[in-house]
Amino acid sequence: MNWKWLIAKRFLTKEQQSKSRSVVLLAVLSVSASITVMNISMATLFGFQNEIERKVKRIQGDFIVDAGNNIENGEPNPIDNKLVSQFLDSLKTQPWRNQIEQIIPSTSKACVLKSKDEIEGVLVKTIPTNQLDQYLKGFTLSKSIITDTMPWIAVGSDLAKKLKLKLNDKLTVVFFVNDQNDTRPRARKLWVKRIYETGIDKIDQEIAFINPSILDPFVDSNFKYTQVEIWLPPNQESFQARKNILSILPAGDLRLNTLQEFNRVIFDWLAILETNVIIILTLMSLVAIATMSTTLLVLVIEKTSFVGLMRSMGARNTAIRMVFVYESLIIASGGLLIGNVISAIIIGLQNHYHWISLDQSVYFIKYVYMELSPLQYLGVNVGALVVIFLSLFIPSRYVSKINTIKAIQFK
Repeated sequence: MNWKWLIAKRFLTKEQQSKSRSVVLLAVLSVSASITVMNISMATLFGFQNEIERKVKRIQGDFIVDAGNNIENGEPNPIDNKLVSQFLDSLKTQPWRNQIEQIIPSTSKACVLKSKDEIEGVLVKTIPTNQLDQYLKGFTLSKSIITDTMPWIAVGSDLAKKLKLKLNDKLTVVFFVNDQNDTRPRARKLWVKRIYETGIDKIDQEIAFINPSILDPFVDSNFKYTQVEIWLPPNQESFQARKNILSILPAGDLRLNTLQEFNRVIFDWLAILETNVIIILTLMSLVAIATMSTTLLVLVIEKTSFVGLMRSMGARNTAIRMVFVYESLIIASGGLLIGNVISAIIIGLQNHYHWISLDQSVYFIKYVYMELSPLQYLGVNVGALVVIFLSLFIPSRYVSKINTIKAIQFK
């Protein structure tokens, strides 16, 4: 650091008391408000996406292996038992097997549910009785006293309302089975053992869960399963796991879907929200840029005499400009610090007290969940600071337009 810079720095320190406090305070508040809105917007987006993803993941897993000829929103096609066995056997021998938490082959089949007064078409999915609580952990509204040996069904709250069902009620499930080139309806009486609620219409209204023994008589014994669901441990890297699973997947006959691909409608809707957040971030960045640019110009005008003094001492315009740029960055950093503290408090209070509630039938969750990791906090702050820093070079050019003689005489 040369002598001119040291003098400039010392001069600025003495001149701090003569600054326009209102301008600086306004700049700090503006930057803090901008970063607060940015943090909360990002936290709301990530919290919203992550909470819905956790709900769907608990029911379907991180990856779903199904038949390659399946049609979206159609009844799942069965998979040859040999392919399922080949895939599971190969998986057991892999060195990365510990990267997978759980694997469950299951069967899904379209059917018709009929109560006393109502009828509804749904997709039933098999769940072993001893795994029902694990599947519906956190989603169960009420449990029945129906024993595990009795034929049971678990239905979503929305579906229960449509069919006017209560716990322990009986209903009829009708499957359509191909029998000697003829499709015939086959009916079974089931007891309502669970009523659950995920808040996601695609699950609550369209999927019911039954024991595999109920569906076994209505499916081909050689094509027993329609999908294999795979769960990863928490915070496990999914990209590498996908590559590993694909490497042992029988080519052509089976396909591997991520949770997002298998539920495209839900996650496409979530992706739309990212556009809204990008717009908010852009607007808040523009507000911060405009505020800091205006503040820098005010500081330059206030210190016109300082600019003249430094020029008379031989300082270049670039060095003088950098003095004002760095001073503005100090002010912006103060705004960032205050904004981070405020946003952290708001996020913590919302997650604890759930002050902002949502209509679960529309948004899939009851409350606004906010999540922002330290790395994401850092990304927002560094991004904002870099953008502000680069934008300050344009108004700082005003320094070069100041006349040295007039500047020295400026009061």
